[in-house]
Formats: sequence, C-alpha cells, structure tokens
Amino acid sequence: MELNEAGDQCVDINECTRNLHKCNPSQICKNYPGYYTCECPPGHHLKGDRCEDIDECKIFRPCGTYANCINTKGSYKCECKEGFRETNNSCEDIDECAADFGLCEHKCVNTWGSYRCSCSPGFTLNADNRTCTDVDECERFKDKRLCIGTCVNIPGSYKCQCPKGYKLGSDNRVCLDIDECEQSNVCLSEEVCLNTRGSFKCYSIKCPENYIKDVEHKARCKRMQTACDPREWNCQLMPEQYTYQYITLVSNLPLTHGKIQLFQIKGPQWNFTRAEFSMKLLDVICPFGVEKVNDVFFHKMTDQHTMSLYLVRSIQGPQEIKLQIEMRLYKGNAVLGNAVVYIIIVVSEYPF
Repeated sequence: MELNEAGDQCVDINECTRNLHKCNPSQICKNYPGYYTCECPPGHHLKGDRCEDIDECKIFRPCGTYANCINTKGSYKCECKEGFRETNNSCEDIDECAADFGLCEHKCVNTWGSYRCSCSPGFTLNADNRTCTDVDECERFKDKRLCIGTCVNIPGSYKCQCPKGYKLGSDNRVCLDIDECEQSNVCLSEEVCLNTRGSFKCYSIKCPENYIKDVEHKARCKRMQTACDPREWNCQLMPEQYTYQYITLVSNLPLTHGKIQLFQIKGPQWNFTRAEFSMKLLDVICPFGVEKVNDVFFHKMTDQHTMSLYLVRSIQGPQEIKLQIEMRLYKGNAVLGNAVVYIIIVVSEYPF
C-alpha cells in the first residue's frame, strides 16, 4: 500500500501494471488489494515455477469417436474424421454415394465413415477400387466346359453358341442335333436320308445288274429270281442281297471298356450250317490333317452263326468310311448262299 498524493489515504499498489511482480512470462499477474498473484492462463497448469499447457485431448478425451482431438495452446478443438461432417456439434456420416453419383463405375455402397464400390455380377473390381473389368468366363473357366459348343464372352456374362446344324438346349449350354430328315422334301423320295450330327446326307442306292430294290427295305437290293439258276455254282456265289447300313458317330467318341459294338450280323441258326464272315475297308473320305481310318480301328468277333463288329479306336472327324461285310453260308464245304452288307460310317466334325 502507499499514500495517495494528498497524503491522507492509503491506496493499493498495482504490482502488475508497475511491473513490480515476480511472475514469469508464462504466468498472468493478477492484482488484488494489498497483494497480487501469479496465475496460469486458462488451459494451463503450474508445473514448478512455470505454466504448462494442459493436453485436454490426452487427459479428458473430450471429442467423440468420430472426431480427431487436436490440442491447442490453452485449449483444444475437435475435427470430424474423414467421411464425417460436423452437424450441431456432433459428427455425422457423409453419404458419399449420394453426394457423388460418379464415385463408382457400377455400385456404390455407403459405409459408416466411408464407402465401397462393388461390381455387377460378371465383373471384378480393379486396383483403384472404383472401376470394374468384365470377367471373361470363357477363358477363366475353359477347363470346366461352360458350353458344349462355342463359348462367347459378353459384358458381365457369357453365352453358348452351337455350330450350324445344331440348336441350343433348354439349359442354354448343350448343343442338340437338328434332325433334318424329319423335315419334308429334304431328300428325293427314292433316296435314303441319313441324319448326321450337325448335318444330313442323301444316299441314292443303285442296285447292280440282276438286282432290284426290296420294296420292304429301302436300303436293300435283292437278287432277281431270273438272274441265274440257283442250282449252278456261279449262282450260289452271287449274293442273295446287298444291304446298306448307316451309322453316325461324333468325333473322337470315347470308347467304354476300350471298344463299342457297331454292327452285328446273324446267319440261319441251323445245326447243319456254318457261316463265314469277311470284312473289307472299301473307302475313306476325310480332309487333310485328319487321321485317316484304317483296318486297325475295327475288330470283328465271330462264332458259328454270328459276327459282331467293334470300334476299338476313336475316330477323328469329319470323315466317311465304307466297309463291306460278306457272310457266306456253308453246309459242309458246299456254299449255300451269301449276303453282302455295306456299312457307311459318317463321323461328324464335332465331339457332340
């Protein structure tokens, strides 16, 4: 305290304004009547003889879960985390998908504090986590045979296509052969229509001299009764009939148990007779680059009255094979008669 200028009254000395205090620069000097104090500013506390900032973020954790606490000198501030914005002193999620419709190429899914992009079925998300790339199912799953015919990749999916002469099945995967022979006027009335896998063929059967068409069997020529004297040796050597058999196969047909029976011919089951059989490969038609069939593809098994023809090697298509099977009937050493069967095997280009 000190006397005023009139010398009749004691007045307080303001140590703070006169710089008579002993507060350090970090403190605030506060004057009171007859004394003063050194106090720390708001947000600070005394440590030793100095004021230090209080880290409210570390001590009190005043900001919510979705905000970052930033300590400032004497205070702090809360800033919303990425993906949130401040609304009424709280942080709410930003719907990035609604804010930016072009954020994702396909689908945008808002998540708490963020978002994620997803792709439509048949697409994969790129490394940028935004754009999508079509999945080529035909290439990726080529070992799983998605299609029996041709697999065609389309955006987001694939489709199966079939070669000419086939139609797509109800499962949209399998190729089914179209039977052209069921359609009218495909071949001439006197021709034999053979439906093959993926196509068809018209065969015109011309009977040799002294033979006529069998009215009960379109693919058979029978010997005319007036052709020769049945008691003569030469007549017995003339086949009683020529029959044509047609077989269609797919390319590289799998052989169950190593073989598949193609044809069987039976002679009369008389005890006093026996039948002898022969097979001859007459012709093979196939394009360059396709393995041509020979005798080793076939095997015949015979007994006293029957011959069975087996396929013992898969045939690559396309190709057409003509075989001749002759059956001679004997009584002892005497020839009673014979018959010839022509077998035409048509192998398609495709394995289905």
